[in-house]
Amino acid sequence: MLIHQLHTQHNVPVTVLCRRFNLPRASFYRTGRKDDSELLEAIKDIASKHSAWGYRLIWAELRKHGIRVNHKKVYRVYCCINLQETCWGIRKEAFQAHTAL
Repeated sequence: MLIHQLHTQHNVPVTVLCRRFNLPRASFYRTGRKDDSELLEAIKDIASKHSAWGYRLIWAELRKHGIRVNHKKVYRVYCCINLQETCWGIRKEAFQAHTAL
């Protein structure tokens, strides 16, 4: 990034550079999102072995394998690869009395 290069080579303060390029300092210091490719492959592997499992059981299995990751991140990746399916249970009919009024 240009601001980082100017800051390190010419020792210009980050505040001055961000103001000059009209960039908030928080945006300069914000880090990017980590690559989820390793987690994605692990989720696909577990989901292929256990197709009926949801993201919660996959998350628990990841923890058993030593992959410590937040359940919300597992859910996000799980939904991104379209494994989330809607399961509808058996609908029961409402009870109706057969007595005449």
